Amino acid sequence: SGSEICERKKQKESRVPVLILTAIDSPESRQLATRVGADGYLLKPCDPDELLELIKEISNDLWEQEHLPAAKVNSEERIHFFCPCGKKLRVRSKHRGRTMTCPACNEALIVPLHD
Repeated sequence: SGSEICERKKQKESRVPVLILTAIDSPESRQLATRVGADGYLLKPCDPDELLELIKEISNDLWEQEHLPAAKVNSEERIHFFCPCGKKLRVRSKHRGRTMTCPACNEALIVPLHD
């Protein structure tokens, strides 16, 4: 499956960007994508502009991790943001731009790229 391929690839080469493009819209599928290391998750059919924007975000994130020492040092830093349901969430800054699921409402969220 695509998830298995992603997981194997990320284990060997963690810096290879992986974007999951799928027709499956479920919290479980999004959680699986996050768990296997996918850098993004997008539903089909998708808007081409949205796809390009997500590719740019993933590319920029990986470039920053590779080229900016501060990004490496601050990877353990935590960021705070709110789900639309009102739940306050706290995640490591290295997860910026990734998809996660709100534990309160099971809504799929993208961790903000900027504070």
